[in-house]
Amino acid sequence: MIKLKYTLIIIMFSNIIISQNFKTNNIVVDFETLKPIANVNIYNDYDNTISNENGLFVFNSNLNSVIIYHLGYDKLITDFNTLNKNDTIYLKPIIYEIEEVVISDKRQLINKVYENIFTNYPFFSFSEENFIRCILRKNGKIIKFQDIVVNIKRNSLFTNKNIKELDYDFQISNLRKAGIIPKLKSEEDFKFLSVEELYNWFSAIFTTTNYYSYTENSMVEDKKIKINFAKNDKLNQNKSLEGYYIVNLEDFSLSEVFYNTVFDNQTLIPFNQEKNVKWRTIGNEIFINYKKNIKNNKYYINNGTLKNIVEVINEDEKSIYEATYQIVNTKNIENKKVKSNFSSTKDLFKANVSFNKLFWEEQNQLLLDNELTNFLKNLKNYKSDYEIYSNFN
Repeated sequence: MIKLKYTLIIIMFSNIIISQNFKTNNIVVDFETLKPIANVNIYNDYDNTISNENGLFVFNSNLNSVIIYHLGYDKLITDFNTLNKNDTIYLKPIIYEIEEVVISDKRQLINKVYENIFTNYPFFSFSEENFIRCILRKNGKIIKFQDIVVNIKRNSLFTNKNIKELDYDFQISNLRKAGIIPKLKSEEDFKFLSVEELYNWFSAIFTTTNYYSYTENSMVEDKKIKINFAKNDKLNQNKSLEGYYIVNLEDFSLSEVFYNTVFDNQTLIPFNQEKNVKWRTIGNEIFINYKKNIKNNKYYINNGTLKNIVEVINEDEKSIYEATYQIVNTKNIENKKVKSNFSSTKDLFKANVSFNKLFWEEQNQLLLDNELTNFLKNLKNYKSDYEIYSNFN
């Protein structure tokens, strides 16, 4: 009887050791230029994060292994013990010679990606934990900021002939936000996108190749090729899309997608108008990075950035608003129940959850960069002209 109790104690103690939490805090820079690298993927089989605009990141996990990866650089496979010995991580750029380019029919390659879409991506219900950062700038200065930690469930990653619309259940677990709101009703109050609008942007990347021209290709890594594209809008000759796909030649999946809207002449863009306020979109830009889930061999959005640029004329005053949204998939894909606590059709800035100081001190996603730190520090200076909203207090 005594021996049995002793065995149970040993088992309990071993479980505590196994579930040890590892943590590291570093900056990642280019080995040659020594400049910080943003959006570097830091991950293992259980957890994931990315570096911020200053190259800084915090990463913690119960697994003592870390992979640090950014397209175009050597992948670093290491552990927390090694990372904690130095503050700075140096990534070495990969150089590929032009003669390594072997793909001549680029349109055929993109069609191959389309043919494998059902094999490579989830056309079924799934849930995941996401970190969302929303930043609104007016004439280059931050006026609204929001970080959201959510569980989100969706019926598919993309639409098809059987899935006409994407549905979302959105459960906010933690939130921090701050912003300035005009006191005068005559001033415009620019809104963030809704959940539905935001995630639909990241799911609208596939279209027929007939409307595109593919200009050049180059190897960016072993088995990964970059193909630039451009598309003319037949309904609006003033508007076009341009960007690139990075294709994994092993399974014809996408590693990255980038595109932006280009206007040959912004003065030809029509305005929308309500009372004395006119507005028009003068630019859109989207970046998506994909990662394969080892459990089901499907590719999911690993992280992405959307930028919308809008020109607003209120009476005689012109302003340029730039709304930036970043999404990081922080946990491996699951299929668990998500209890919605915020409408997927509402402005994201309207979400209200009490500020959890302990959580935000410990969280490891997208650390506050210098620009955000200064905005929060100087928020009180806007008090005379604006209403200040923050859930930090």
